Amino acid sequence: MKRFIIRIIIIFLIGVFQSSFFNLFSIGRSAVKPNFLLLMIIFYALSSGCYEGAITGFWAGLAQDIISGKILGVYAAIGLVAGLLIGLLKERIYRDNAAVNALLVFIITILYELAVALCIGTNIWGRGRFFYCFFNIIFIEALYNAVMSLWMFKVMNKIKGPENGYMQIKREVEPYR
Repeated sequence: MKRFIIRIIIIFLIGVFQSSFFNLFSIGRSAVKPNFLLLMIIFYALSSGCYEGAITGFWAGLAQDIISGKILGVYAAIGLVAGLLIGLLKERIYRDNAAVNALLVFIITILYELAVALCIGTNIWGRGRFFYCFFNIIFIEALYNAVMSLWMFKVMNKIKGPENGYMQIKREVEPYR
């Protein structure tokens, strides 16, 4: 229970920093910044499975709902479903390869942001707006998240501990005598 409460506090702190301090890291005309809450959902879903991913996704989404001031529950529902679906990939992918991790984060970010745009009703579906929004906002955020995941997954792995973390430590096998 203590770890759960600490994780919720960390989620809300990341949410507050993401909406304020991390604006310093925004790039491009559209002020795109990495989505650290999504990276946290991906990390916990891939390291702990569907249940932990869904719980982390719900709380990270709720934090994003509260901070954004939009309709309460939309980000929570999307985060819950994202954490659940990503958790299904836990046993199906090779997690010790940084390139695989970055590619997975890139694809998940695109799908997540399209789901957010669809659920919130953002007007990106009009004539010509989709390609503009996709290439100037979603695609850049996906690249940014993929690059930031290389650093964040290492940090989160150290916080969670090597035996419970995302990348498992390879133990040396004693030679047969």
